[in-house]
Amino acid sequence: MLFYEKLEVSVAKLNKANLKKTLYYLQRNGLRETWISVRERLTETDRYFYVPCPEEELERQSCRKWDNPVTLSIVVPLYRTPEIYLNRMITSVMQQSYPHWELILADATEDHSVEETLTNQGFLTERLLENAETIAADARIHYIHLTENAGIAANTNQALPYARGEYIGLLDHDDVLTPDALYEMADAITKANDRGVRVAFAYSDEDKCNGDETKYYDPNHKEDFNYDLILSNNYICHFLVMDADLMKKLAFRPECDGAQDYDLVLRAVSEVLAADGRSGEERILHIPRVLYHWRCHEASTAANPHSKKYAYEAGLRALQDHAAERGRGDQTCRILSVTIYRGITGETGCGCRRWQSAVWEKPRQDRRRQNDCGRKGVLRGTAEGLWRLSSSGGAVPGCRSVRPSLHQDPVS
Repeated sequence: MLFYEKLEVSVAKLNKANLKKTLYYLQRNGLRETWISVRERLTETDRYFYVPCPEEELERQSCRKWDNPVTLSIVVPLYRTPEIYLNRMITSVMQQSYPHWELILADATEDHSVEETLTNQGFLTERLLENAETIAADARIHYIHLTENAGIAANTNQALPYARGEYIGLLDHDDVLTPDALYEMADAITKANDRGVRVAFAYSDEDKCNGDETKYYDPNHKEDFNYDLILSNNYICHFLVMDADLMKKLAFRPECDGAQDYDLVLRAVSEVLAADGRSGEERILHIPRVLYHWRCHEASTAANPHSKKYAYEAGLRALQDHAAERGRGDQTCRILSVTIYRGITGETGCGCRRWQSAVWEKPRQDRRRQNDCGRKGVLRGTAEGLWRLSSSGGAVPGCRSVRPSLHQDPVS
């Protein structure tokens, strides 16, 4: 890459959101660690271009005949959702190439402003009587007006009984699914069923977009299920689809509001591994495609790490509870950076390999370069020492063995 191109990429990263992240990281980790992190990110020159699924492929997907189609319920808690984001979120579901879905909108807004917006946009029909049931224009859409705003976890829990699908997907009220998102999920789950595997949950890659969806950036090309990594960071994040019975059984814990998805995933992992041991990992699927656009605006966690600082404490609480459940309540957990945690080591208690919670300090290569060049960088563990990986992906002699792993952006 030419010098001016490298300079252009580096300058583009000097934005308000990244400066806020840097300040928070500095407060947590000191000047030296911050300088190393900033230098690495400013010298990264990989460009990312989101390539949507071709129309021809979407047409092929929509024409597919399914013998036993997987039914998917998409649950979206609403609260004073801006009109433009609300419309775009719903439209992204209605434009799916996979038809066997339902959308459940759980509105905790105190007044009826969101309901009126949905009616004006044509998603709901007008009620003839004041106390009449709200009817959606599309029978696959279900609107519920909650009696109070009890928090994101409790609001989502109130929506779960309305979900009739075999699997439940989680979608934030201002985010967007790609048109092939549900097809890819259903296809992966169907193939697993054909192998005799009952999928516990599945997750995809994701990226971020700006408010008007004119720019896509920060792709999160994820690992296949990695127990070590989930103990350091909720790298699974979006797009998550979980077995409906499992999600309803576990539900969301209000005490983990802000990190309720991370807490749910940790408890689901415990459930799967406790039942099936290491073999249970095959019940956790990764779809290596970007199927979810996380919208970044000033009020979102993705763009502003200080907008939901309570969420990071909630994530720490979820991790501590997970450690206690696995018989490691004596372990000390702490926040390294926003949504990056450190501190768990020990036996899992279910016959699985030793925990090695580590943070990957040099992620952010795209999947192609990762495969070509191997993983390079530094793994930082607990006080037991510094772990490194050679460029071939193998452990440096004399260092502890850990699974090489890439984490997403610390604020993801």
